[in-house]
Amino acid sequence: MPPVNSATARAQRRGGFGDALLALAFSFVGLGNLILPPVAQDVLGVDYLIIAFGVLGLLIFFRIRRVVTSPQVWLWSALIPLGALPGFLVAGMNSYGSLKLFSFVTVFLLALAASAFVDIERGVAYTTRITLSVAVGVSLLSLLLQETTVGGRATLFDLNPLGVSRVTGLAIVIGAIFALQGKRNRPWYVLFAALGLISTSFTLSRGPLVSAFVALAVVLGLMLFVRQVRSSWIVLLVIGSAIVTWLAVWSGWFQFAEAFFRGDSGRGHLFPFALQQFLLNPLGIGWGSFFYAGDIAFESDDARYPHNLFLEFAVEGGVVALVALVAALLFIARAASTAFVATKDPLVLAVIGIFIYALVNAQFSSDVTGNRMLWVSMALAAALASYHRQRARMAPTLASDSDKPPTSDGRQASDRSRRGRG
Repeated sequence: MPPVNSATARAQRRGGFGDALLALAFSFVGLGNLILPPVAQDVLGVDYLIIAFGVLGLLIFFRIRRVVTSPQVWLWSALIPLGALPGFLVAGMNSYGSLKLFSFVTVFLLALAASAFVDIERGVAYTTRITLSVAVGVSLLSLLLQETTVGGRATLFDLNPLGVSRVTGLAIVIGAIFALQGKRNRPWYVLFAALGLISTSFTLSRGPLVSAFVALAVVLGLMLFVRQVRSSWIVLLVIGSAIVTWLAVWSGWFQFAEAFFRGDSGRGHLFPFALQQFLLNPLGIGWGSFFYAGDIAFESDDARYPHNLFLEFAVEGGVVALVALVAALLFIARAASTAFVATKDPLVLAVIGIFIYALVNAQFSSDVTGNRMLWVSMALAAALASYHRQRARMAPTLASDSDKPPTSDGRQASDRSRRGRG
């Protein structure tokens, strides 16, 4: 890494506590709706989101200078709420639509908060470790307590098994990436990934498992591209995964495996219906309006949203919202992958893994209000990529300054001349 001047280093040390608070708030926003039971909020007496957003808002306020001078970190996030605006104009605002409006504001707020980190690497490291710790803890508890639903799906504290699996699936992704990236504590990370895989499988949720495997496939592809892993290892991993899948699903050794193929979880009729509505109304039917259209068509609570993020943006927000979402996603994917190829930073790879995991999972479950981990990962990826771009631009200047001979008082000639000009 390029050298950091002493003033920057002191500022980074002073911002440690604030960065830790920001990371904790990011984790609460991303995971809270999935695993916090109502009783936990009853104990606090206030919605956890209010606390989390309060922390984000305060740190944005106290670090407003850093935020204002870093538009490259958060400017992309304006695409999503701006693209969503036509969807609020084609139909009147309803209660569900107001919740989605809050979600679009959340995307922008998270991006602003990511620019408030004094040390973005430290902030991402904190957030990733908190997320991994929560995912491993939920995995262990679900296996130890052995709670199940009427349908035999593993759960925890009577929560939705799908929400639990979306958290435990993160243990697979983050644990595997950290195990691939370094030898230090590798056995532990392998164990964490294995715990996540087992606990996610017992929830009988296919989406998180598919999302985890897709995320790891992308990660392995990037590692292969920068030659951090040999192709022979990837071949072995693919063969091993195929064998494990066969043993778990088709061998008949595990009775619960048949449940993975029980229907389409109510998605089969929603996807074509949402696509049909989009083709009939390319400008959208209005945010939150699918709730009423789907409820009338299917008389089912499962039809409140399409259970696919792209279809949700298309059918409710229209083509403008869909294009804005795709543009934002492509920007993040390109920025993060470019940063990893240039730096081989394991933190960047971890964020890419979380981003792909959350993005793929958003095509099977929840809506724009519930896929908060996607918005969290996008904000962190944009901030980390911007940080590495700035470091790369500063590297030649810092290197040339360090090569200049010192003056008689021991200071660099370039530093002294700059102070004289000032």
